[in-house]
Amino acid sequence: MDDELIAELVVFGPRSDRAAAALGQAGDPAAIPYLLTALRRDAGWEDRSAACCKAAAIAAIGGDVAVDVLVGQLEALDDAALVDDAGDMGDEYWRIRSAVVHGLGLLGAVAEPRLLRALGHPNPDARDWAATALEAIGRPHAADSQLSEE
Repeated sequence: MDDELIAELVVFGPRSDRAAAALGQAGDPAAIPYLLTALRRDAGWEDRSAACCKAAAIAAIGGDVAVDVLVGQLEALDDAALVDDAGDMGDEYWRIRSAVVHGLGLLGAVAEPRLLRALGHPNPDARDWAATALEAIGRPHAADSQLSEE
């Protein structure tokens, strides 16, 4: 893993995006935690493109680890904590999930089994975003049988 590229992730903007793309292209799963931290930070900005760039880098690394990390983000966010939120955190959650769906869409069919399992998550928002991710990978009807069983 390239420590210089990891250091560039800390800087918000094009340098961080270029570093993320290079880390994704290098394909080292050890970079995923750093990319995930940058994704979550970038989701705090109004423009979700930087967060999508980090999700795309995670997807470029690929493999089960990338799928689990991205789907795990859909499942980890608990919207119940947003009841008294003025809107900022809810928007950030939306940008994180939207970026994650972008990354999962890039991963494609390899993410389908994990997304199907996520349809059984107790959080209804996690289930909805898993269904959205299935649409992004070109499998919009894959969730039909899972959701009709509820």
